[in-house]
Amino acid sequence: FRRFLTSIYAEEIFHFHFAVADLRKTPDDLIELKAKEIFTCYLDKDAPSQVNFSSAVFGAVNTVMAMGNFSRTMYDVCDKEMAVLIQDRYVDFQSSPFFETYVRERESASKGDGKSSSSRRTRRAKRDLNWSGTGTGTGT
Repeated sequence: FRRFLTSIYAEEIFHFHFAVADLRKTPDDLIELKAKEIFTCYLDKDAPSQVNFSSAVFGAVNTVMAMGNFSRTMYDVCDKEMAVLIQDRYVDFQSSPFFETYVRERESASKGDGKSSSSRRTRRAKRDLNWSGTGTGTGT
């Protein structure tokens, strides 16, 4: 899935997701630094890996930044839109050559009888990719 995201220049979605997950585990004394790094890298108008959120989400995060209310959960406001972004990319992935290649590789690596149905292959691929359809999977 990550190779697919890279091919469509959308890998920053996952990088942002993992940075926010890392922020949630950050020690208290480093929260402000880590929160600012995330903003600079993914949300600032000149961010090198900018993730596009709605103006409402960006405004909420920008307000938190301006007020200096840094916390482990300050980017939670992004979660719903992040889930939609990831789900949309996953749907695109399922109709891409990357998905077909992934399914073929998994089938050749498995010791199954080769009689898997298309829906069974899709379910297996989703499970292997740890994808729940909610934006919380990690992909491969």
